[in-house]
Amino acid sequence: MKRMEQTPLPLDHDRCYTALLGRDADYDGVFYVGVKTTGIFCRPTCPARKPKRENCEFFVDAQAALLAAYRPCARCRPLSHPNETSDVVRRLVAAVEREPLKRWRDADFDALAVHASTARRQFRKRFGMTFVEYARARRLGSAFKAIRAVEACTASASKSASRQRFNGSRSTAATSRRTTSEVSLGCDSGRQRAHGR
Repeated sequence: MKRMEQTPLPLDHDRCYTALLGRDADYDGVFYVGVKTTGIFCRPTCPARKPKRENCEFFVDAQAALLAAYRPCARCRPLSHPNETSDVVRRLVAAVEREPLKRWRDADFDALAVHASTARRQFRKRFGMTFVEYARARRLGSAFKAIRAVEACTASASKSASRQRFNGSRSTAATSRRTTSEVSLGCDSGRQRAHGR
C-alpha cells in the first residue's frame, strides 16, 4: 500500500504572531518565524526581542525557512532541541554558516573528521533532511537573497536613471533658454567689462 504524504496545513499568521508575542511553548515545532530585517529564523519561544508584524514571515518547517534565505537564530537554535544536539551536528551547522555557498565534498567531511554517512544519518534523524539537503537549502536561500538584492538594486538604478533623464531634459531646456536670453541681453559685453576691456 502506498504511503500517503502529509501536507502541512496553512498557517494562521495572526495566531502565529500572537503565539510569538506570548512565547507560547505549545507552538514550538508547529511553525518557525523568519524576521525580514535580520535574515534570521526562530522558534516561537525565542527570548529575543519580538519583531514588528510586518517584518515576520511564517513557515511550517525549518527547511522552508532555509530555502527562503533565513539562517538559524543563535539564541533559540531552531534546528535543534535543547540539550539534544550532537557535537557532529553542531560542528556541521557551524561550518555551513561560515560558508553557506560551499558545495560539500567527501574531503570537506574528512577535514572535519566526520564521515559523510554519519552526517547524513544524524541530520535526517534530527531535522528530517540530510546534511547535503540542509547545505543545499542554505546555499539556494543565499542565492535567492542575492538575486532579490540585485533586482532591488536594478530597480533603484532604473528609477534613478529615469529621474536623471527627466531632470536632464529639463536642465538642458533651461540652459538653452538661458543661453538664448543671455545672448539677446548682450551678456558678452558684461564679460568684456569684467575682464577690463
